[in-house]
Amino acid sequence: MMPIKGTFSIILFFIFYSSFAQQDANIKCYVQIKKETKMLNKVEFNKAIKKLGNAFEQHSYTVQAKELSSILSSKTIAKHYKHTKDAASIIILEASFKRCNGSFITVYYKQKNRKWLPLESLVSL
Repeated sequence: MMPIKGTFSIILFFIFYSSFAQQDANIKCYVQIKKETKMLNKVEFNKAIKKLGNAFEQHSYTVQAKELSSILSSKTIAKHYKHTKDAASIIILEASFKRCNGSFITVYYKQKNRKWLPLESLVSL
């Protein structure tokens, strides 16, 4: 029979080892998500699918310009819709890509010249 002190040491070793392994996996996941988010903010929707695979979920919907603040940041609205009238109809594509550790990267796109171009993204860890 193993002494209690030895058993306790082995248990502590496994707890610390699994904790460090999980922390390492979380760091790798965070780095991967950061890299993928940067890429997604630059490429059109079809290229995003080619790089990451099909979106886990995607929806397109039409909103009035005055409703954009419920979806996009004020910075994005000012950059892309500054001169758009409040009553104007705008089509938005929302696509969520499932990534490591159950996290998601959601990207909002606008249509221009028959392509879906990224407006901004949101990461859910």
